[in-house]
Amino acid sequence: MTEEEVRKQGEELRDLKEQLAKKDQRIEELEAYLMRALLRIEELERRLRKDSHNSSKPPSSDGLGRKPGKARKKSEKRSGGQKGHQGTSLLQVRTPDEIRSHRPTHCEACQFDLQQEVGRVKERRQIHDIPEIRLQVREHHVEEICCPACQHLTRARFPAGVDAPAQYGPHVQSLAVCLSQFQLLPMARTCEVLEDLCQCHLSEATLVNWIGEAATHLEPTIQHLKALFISGKFQHADETGIRMKGLMRSPSIIATSTSNHL
Repeated sequence: MTEEEVRKQGEELRDLKEQLAKKDQRIEELEAYLMRALLRIEELERRLRKDSHNSSKPPSSDGLGRKPGKARKKSEKRSGGQKGHQGTSLLQVRTPDEIRSHRPTHCEACQFDLQQEVGRVKERRQIHDIPEIRLQVREHHVEEICCPACQHLTRARFPAGVDAPAQYGPHVQSLAVCLSQFQLLPMARTCEVLEDLCQCHLSEATLVNWIGEAATHLEPTIQHLKALFISGKFQHADETGIRMKGLMRSPSIIATSTSNHL
């Protein structure tokens, strides 16, 4: 073999080594890309598996999909009310608020006029319903009388609570406060319900004033309940913790802290 051939073989071998080194480097880069992609896929799949049951996500984030329910065994009992079950059917009352009689006007057989004949009740059926809801307006008059002895004019006084030329009564106020504070309807929804049901055009500012008046009247009751709570032997707290100032508090700490601030 000549010196030229040896030189060419050496160059070819050097080129092959360089190509092999480049391929090894490329393989390492692709393996790194693949590993990062696999880790990313695993992280995304883990996020997709999260819902309100296995994480702190709210139920509203679960979407419209439902988890498949557990297979239920068919019950041997018949559907509907079981034997011995006390029903709660609607019963008739003895003294209805209104009675409507339905009489035949003519005989079915010969068409004889029956309007003047005496009939008897054959069957009774009752409809239990809510009467039409509307505001009942009660007007108060204050009279003035001239004394026949001294000619002095004596004027009567309006009852307590009758303070304006036109105002809503205590029943409307109590209903509005109940819907807002007990049924937890928003202010606007409370005013809307009252307007739809009984044509009561109420503003949110008036509702706020009514709530304040109710709180003032209930203040003695609230103070009495606080006193009973403080002097009570039991805390009446469940096992659910709550975050206060960034820290998880236990029920006993919450109850003790609440008692100290009452």
